[in-house]
Amino acid sequence: MFVLEVIKDVLAGVGALTLSGGLFAFWLWWKDPQKLELMVAQVGRVLGFLGVRFRQIYVKYSIQGRINQQVREFEEEVKGTTPHGVSIHWVGKNTRRDSFMRGETVVCRMSYEKNPHLNYLHAALLYVNAGFIPGTRMYLNPELRLAVDLVAVSMILTRTGDRGAQYVFYNQVLPKELEAKQETAARYRSLSGIERYGLYSRVFLPEAVDFGMKAEGAPPASVDTLELDQFVNFLEDLHYAAEKRDEMAKLDFSGGLISLGIIYVGIPSKLSLEGFRPYVNRIRICRRQGAETIYLIARGQLRLSLHKITSQAEKEGLCKLEHACEFNCAVPEGGKVRAAVWRLRVLPTIDLGP
Repeated sequence: MFVLEVIKDVLAGVGALTLSGGLFAFWLWWKDPQKLELMVAQVGRVLGFLGVRFRQIYVKYSIQGRINQQVREFEEEVKGTTPHGVSIHWVGKNTRRDSFMRGETVVCRMSYEKNPHLNYLHAALLYVNAGFIPGTRMYLNPELRLAVDLVAVSMILTRTGDRGAQYVFYNQVLPKELEAKQETAARYRSLSGIERYGLYSRVFLPEAVDFGMKAEGAPPASVDTLELDQFVNFLEDLHYAAEKRDEMAKLDFSGGLISLGIIYVGIPSKLSLEGFRPYVNRIRICRRQGAETIYLIARGQLRLSLHKITSQAEKEGLCKLEHACEFNCAVPEGGKVRAAVWRLRVLPTIDLGP
């Protein structure tokens, strides 16, 4: 469907330039769809002087290429966050902007703006409204869902580095959305705060995706949707404790569909004196208490110890490494440091009988 859409756009713009161009587009799509988007965008850019149709082709495929690149990156980091690509459809100024699923694609219907930053911002807002954690969206209350979307848009704009779109988002769109919605504003501050320590994208999102999978499409009325709000509260308390260096913070969460343990590897002297055994024992305790996932979190040089801890836990049949990532993390005293979050899937206990 995508290649047919490209050929249609190109032929609509160039008329009889033609069948050979369509065949080349099909071949390039077969080899690399993203390159095709970028190629068509550049063709539209070069021929923009011929009229608005070509400028629209350039903007459309430029936006699609950039957003689809971010979609792939998000999906590689957390499977299920952005499983669908985007397709831009231009509509008239009097038609309301909206987005919806069509097959495996998020269709964004929007009017063309002369300001390229507005076009990109509108597309990002429309995409997350339909395509961000799609299996879980129905289980998020409206306030939390909007906060999740706004943080997602913020992350997309930051990663692509579109300063013009960022300016409009932070100075116009965001204040307007949060001004009269106190609960959404509070949730947005919570999610933005925990992301300073990597807890939103690397803990909340994977568990939110799992929540939707476990709910299996059940009607929201039959699912405890408040659990997701409670989970945000748990992560916010964890974030606050990290800033205050509170070693007595609650490190496990047990709900109907979310059950996990957090293990901070943060005391060098403990590793030096006791090795990694205390952390493996902690994994064993989390497993015994019913945790389904465990997150190992470490900063600086301590992150290098996660491999030994995980390897030993896997040898003992406690868990299996599901995903590992590194990122720049804020620290309470200011600045940033390299940090790592390893997500472990707890293996079921084997019942050997009496």
